[in-house]
Amino acid sequence: MAFDFSTLQGLLRRSLAGNGAGAALEVDGKTTSYRELAGRAYAVCQAIVRHQAPSDEFVAVFGYRTVGVYAGIVGIVLSGNAYVPLNPNFPAERLKAILTRSTCKTLVLYEECAGVFARAAGDVQSLTVICPEPGDRCRELATLRPEHRYVFLDGSSPPETAGRPATPDKPAYLLFTSGSTGVPKGVAVSHANVCDYLRTTIDRYQVTTADRLTQMFDLTFDLSVHDIFVTFIAGACLCVVPESAVMSPAKFIAERRCTIYFSVPSVAMFMSKMRMLRPDRFPTLRLSLFCGEALPLRSVQLWQDAAPNSIIENIYGPTEATIAITNYRWNPETSPAECINEIVPIGWPYPGHRVRLVDQKESTVADGELLLAGPQVTTGYFRDPDKTAERFVRLPDDPTTLWYKTGDLARQDPRGCIYYLGRVDDQIKIRGYRIELQEIDRAIREAAGTDLAVSVPLGLEQGRADAVCAFVQGHRDDVLAQSVMDHCKQILPEYMVPRDVRFVEHLPLNVNGKINRAALMEATNA
Repeated sequence: MAFDFSTLQGLLRRSLAGNGAGAALEVDGKTTSYRELAGRAYAVCQAIVRHQAPSDEFVAVFGYRTVGVYAGIVGIVLSGNAYVPLNPNFPAERLKAILTRSTCKTLVLYEECAGVFARAAGDVQSLTVICPEPGDRCRELATLRPEHRYVFLDGSSPPETAGRPATPDKPAYLLFTSGSTGVPKGVAVSHANVCDYLRTTIDRYQVTTADRLTQMFDLTFDLSVHDIFVTFIAGACLCVVPESAVMSPAKFIAERRCTIYFSVPSVAMFMSKMRMLRPDRFPTLRLSLFCGEALPLRSVQLWQDAAPNSIIENIYGPTEATIAITNYRWNPETSPAECINEIVPIGWPYPGHRVRLVDQKESTVADGELLLAGPQVTTGYFRDPDKTAERFVRLPDDPTTLWYKTGDLARQDPRGCIYYLGRVDDQIKIRGYRIELQEIDRAIREAAGTDLAVSVPLGLEQGRADAVCAFVQGHRDDVLAQSVMDHCKQILPEYMVPRDVRFVEHLPLNVNGKINRAALMEATNA
C-alpha cells in the first residue's frame, strides 16, 4: 500500500494501525510497541478533542524525552492540531514568552515537569492542562495554579479517528528560534512542508521497519522532527539516547545496534576528541547524517573509519525550510579534494527545490547569500509581518517565487554543488579587510589537532573587530598555544592571526549541541 503524503496526521494513523506489535520506541532500556504508543497517543488526542475550543489550532507539549512525551506529540498531531514543544530547561520567562506568542490554550503536561510549569505559568492566560500520567505533583497543581483547568487521564484509548481532519496547508508544528531582538521567532511548518521532506527522505534512504534510528536532539530543535516522524511513518524503532550520553553516544550506538545515526557535527567532533571513534566501532550503521553546522573534513574521515558500512551525508537546511533542503553524499576518494576550508560541501537541493546566491543588491552571483525556494519553504514568521518581510522575499526577475534569505554565505560550482562559507553575520572586517571566521577556524583546528576549536572576534561593533581570539577545548598548554600561533602566522595574513589562544575546559554549546560562538563572544567582550 503506497503512502499518502497529504498530511502528517494521515501518515501517523496509517502507521499506528499497521505496525501493532512492532517496536516503536526504546527509552531507558524499555521497548514500547506501536500498539502501546497508539493507545497512549489516542488518549491524548481524544482529551484534546473533548476539551479544546474549535477555533484553537496549537497545543503545547511540556516534558522531557520520555515515552509519554512522544505519545503526546503524536496525539496532538492526530487531533488535527499543531504541536508546540517546550523545553523544561528553558528560563521561565522564555517559556512564558513562547506560550503567549504561540496562542496555545491547551497544554499537555507530564509529571516530571509539574514544578517547572508551576513556576513558568506566571501570568500566562488560563490554560487547559492535560495530564496523561498524573501523579501527586500534577494533582497539586490544581491547588497551586487554580486559574488553569486540569484534565487527568487514566490510561490509553482505543484507536479512533476523533480528531478534526488536518489539511496540507495547516500547521503541523510550531517551533521558536532565537531572535536578534531577544524575542523568540515562531516558525509554523505546514503538513505540506513536512510531508514533502518526509517523502524525499524516506524514499532516498529506504527506511524500513528493520531500521533503528537514534534520537538525541532536543524536541524544540527541528532536527528532532526528522527522527520522530521518519521513524514512526516507516514503522521503524526510535532509540532515544539518554541525556547523559547525548555528547558521547558511542557506547549507545554500538549496544543498541543502531542502523541510522543523526546528529550535529559537534557530537562527532567531541567523540573524536575523546578517542571514541576507533575503527569499526559502529558496524551496524548503514546511514549517518550530519546537519546543523559546518561539518569538518577530519570528523567525517574518522567517522567513516568507525562506521565502515555506513553511507555518510551532510544535509543542510534552516528551520524555515523544514529540517533539511540540500544534501551531499560523502565519497572517501573524491570528497576530500572538494572541501573548502576543510569543510564538507552541503551539496545539491532536494527534488523540486531551488537555490540562488545573491549579493547585497539581490543580483545573482557565484559567491553570496544563499536563498531557498520550494515546497518545503514556509511562508513567514508566525504573526510577525515585519520580520517576515525581511527574510521572505520576491526577486525582481522572478516575482512569482517566494525565496527565503538564509543569512548563510555560500559558493556554487559549475556542477551546481553548494559550499557553505559561513554566516553573513560571521563575516567581519579587521582594518578594512573582509574576513570569514571559518577560514581562521580551519587554521586553528589544523594546528591544535582537534575540531573543538573556534575563533571569536574581539571588540566587535557593526561588523568591525579589533582582532580575533582562538579558543581551544582542553587544559592550558603553552607549547600548543605557541604552535597554534606559529601555524596561523605561516598560512594567514597578519590581520587574521589570532591575538592569543585561550583554553577552556568545555566549549559552550547551545541547546541543540552546536558550538556557541555567541556565548564566547559575550564572555570575551564583557
